[in-house]
Amino acid sequence: MKKTLSNIALFSLIPLLFLIAIFIIPVNRKYAYNFVIRGGCEGRSSWIYQRMFDSDSAIDVAFIGSSHTMSAVNDELTEKHFNDSTHRNYKFVNLGYCGFGRDFHYLITKDLLEHKKVRCIVLELNEAESQFGNGSFPNVAATSDLFGAPIAFNRSYFPDLYKGLLLRIQYFRELVTKENLQRDLPIPESRFGFNGTDRNADLQQLEDAKRKNYGPQKLTIPFVEDGLNSYAMAYVHRIVALAEKYNVQICFLYLPEYGFPLHAEDLKNTYGRYGKIIIPDMQVLDTPTNWCDKGHLNTKAANSYSNTLANELIGLIR
Repeated sequence: MKKTLSNIALFSLIPLLFLIAIFIIPVNRKYAYNFVIRGGCEGRSSWIYQRMFDSDSAIDVAFIGSSHTMSAVNDELTEKHFNDSTHRNYKFVNLGYCGFGRDFHYLITKDLLEHKKVRCIVLELNEAESQFGNGSFPNVAATSDLFGAPIAFNRSYFPDLYKGLLLRIQYFRELVTKENLQRDLPIPESRFGFNGTDRNADLQQLEDAKRKNYGPQKLTIPFVEDGLNSYAMAYVHRIVALAEKYNVQICFLYLPEYGFPLHAEDLKNTYGRYGKIIIPDMQVLDTPTNWCDKGHLNTKAANSYSNTLANELIGLIR
């Protein structure tokens, strides 16, 4: 019996050691960012990697957020307006990425600040914090980020570990078989990340969204909501801590979906202690022809707003 138990323990130890080894081996960062090409925002993650790691162009001001940021911030025009007004030569970049999830915003911020000398980060705010992580997080996260993710109210913690394991098994297999780890892919040459569309939203869809947002709200229990939001807010705190560590200014850009009532005092109470909150002119947000769908501004709105956004940043950025 003793021998049987010893054999069981020995055979159990082998896969355990394999798992430990798999997670200890660091995954090449380019491989990780390129891995999500198959489901990741049409190669956006590969461009983000190239812009942060490989490009010689500086990044002075970075916009970080979801597809709301991708479609609302014309970084090229905003940079031009800013530099024309200040006679500086600051480089702006829109690093927005599809899908919500503060965990992925944290990864981008962490890699960005480790590889570029940044002056200011502009972090997207929505009408509410997403209580879920981004689907690309486990593919791009380093092992320390996977295991170091907040556990409380994190419904993705163990699924993310599993997805991270699958990525590392694939990576290990390619190391052994000597396949092309870099996955060289066509990447847009522009140093700007604005990804707008000229499409106009369906007006009925916008009215339905506005009616819903202004209609009766579901009953919530404050301490329960605080708990559910604690996962996202933990990453906001980590992003702020990184900004402080690297002496980088941080501010917030409010980009809600169409028809959502502004609760400026709530935003100020939650985020105002960390940095300035930029709220677009509500006339921009309330104009139906400025939207391509209920969640995203169109190119016309982004272009017209770029001058105002630049002026807001002039008074903030050192």
